[in-house]
Amino acid sequence: MLKFFRKIRQKLLSENKIRKPASPAGRYLIYAIGEILLVVIGILIALQINNANQSKNDRSFELKMLRDVRNDLVNDINYVKNISGWIKCSEFAGQMLINSNDANIDSLFATYSDFLMNGNNISLETRKGAYNALINSGFEKISNDTLRSSLVRLYDFEQVNVEKSIDRNRIKKAHVIDLLFEELVNSEIRNNQNGDQSLETVFKKHSKAKYTNLLRLIDLIQEKNESNLDWIIGLIAANHFILDLLNNELSGSFPPVIIGSNAIQSVGILGSATKAGWEKDIDMEDKDQNGIYTLVTNLSDGEVKFRANDSWTINWGTYYPKMSYPIGVGFQDSPNIKLKKGEYRISLDINNGFYRFEKLD
Repeated sequence: MLKFFRKIRQKLLSENKIRKPASPAGRYLIYAIGEILLVVIGILIALQINNANQSKNDRSFELKMLRDVRNDLVNDINYVKNISGWIKCSEFAGQMLINSNDANIDSLFATYSDFLMNGNNISLETRKGAYNALINSGFEKISNDTLRSSLVRLYDFEQVNVEKSIDRNRIKKAHVIDLLFEELVNSEIRNNQNGDQSLETVFKKHSKAKYTNLLRLIDLIQEKNESNLDWIIGLIAANHFILDLLNNELSGSFPPVIIGSNAIQSVGILGSATKAGWEKDIDMEDKDQNGIYTLVTNLSDGEVKFRANDSWTINWGTYYPKMSYPIGVGFQDSPNIKLKKGEYRISLDINNGFYRFEKLD
């Protein structure tokens, strides 16, 4: 580059485009000034090239770190949605404790106690590895001010508040659950062998006080569940907001990540318990356009699974492969759901994976 400018200067001097001074000293001064200008221009060009390369490297580093944060965020969204599904299970199981026609306490708890325990003893543990790495390696390298401040608000404030609130509720509910189990296990219902009586009938018959206390304890649990669900719904919305910002920032370098209902056009059920087996889905319907798909159909003894878009890319199995529960939370690529023969009203909430098989016959 310097040779290029030097040739131009020499050509101008040789063609008298620049008037030569009369004395040799003057000609030397012009030559020296020209050399200095060439050096300055060369330095400025080198600095510009170096700054451009540094900016490119910084941007590449920023995009890589933001992609890692997005991966953690996507996992967190799915994880938090599953937590909301467990809360739904806990709420439903609480009602089943009251309304079930199975008056044998051992049988009843074999079916529903795990749901109560898992739904009520939840704790929130989100992934912060990529965010912490970004903080340690240069958080100021995030060029988008809105994204930078939003990440701080999500990870340092909103997630922390939700984690603390759920943990407080978990501690409070643990005591209530202990009281509930003690109330049930030590009650006269253990001596009742009439399978045609509901828990409500038995408790009212043997001890109105015990039944009233049972309702009070379950109501306390449900109250904390509703509080947790409110916190979880707010956190899911905040995570989706950040995901949109990350998708926009990473567009052009990495494809967007689409999760939830936006990636689902249809939902169906299939398996050995259906007439079509594993070959074809029985379509479910989202009547209210709220992400809750329903279906009424006859099933035989066998297994089923939910999936979206007639493909295995998005599917829901059961958390308890060896058990046969009427409710549960579906997980991606999890084992099949075992069912007994009968007519069922089936529902699946794709917002949190909560499913229900209500036997109609």
